[in-house]
Amino acid sequence: MALLPTSTCHISFDQFVREAMSDDPPSFAQVGCQTRFLSPGGSGGPITHLFQYEQMDLACKFLENRLELELDLPWLNQAAIGPAPLDPDLEAQYRQIHAG
Repeated sequence: MALLPTSTCHISFDQFVREAMSDDPPSFAQVGCQTRFLSPGGSGGPITHLFQYEQMDLACKFLENRLELELDLPWLNQAAIGPAPLDPDLEAQYRQIHAG
């Protein structure tokens, strides 16, 4: 089975971070900037509610109350649970690039 260009199936976390920091990241590492996504004037309107992905149950409860309906949303595109160690030097470089 052929993998999509966005697949990270055979990519280590170190390689992913290294590629995401590169000047021309491959499609699997083009993750964008969360602060730009959430800032006024970004791709959407002002943010009034923000939920962590890991707390999807809270987001569903909020939507159920707001929309007055019951939701049953499956968990899709969930990353495998397991260790994702990052080389300390690479982490320091990442933090320096994304500081502030």
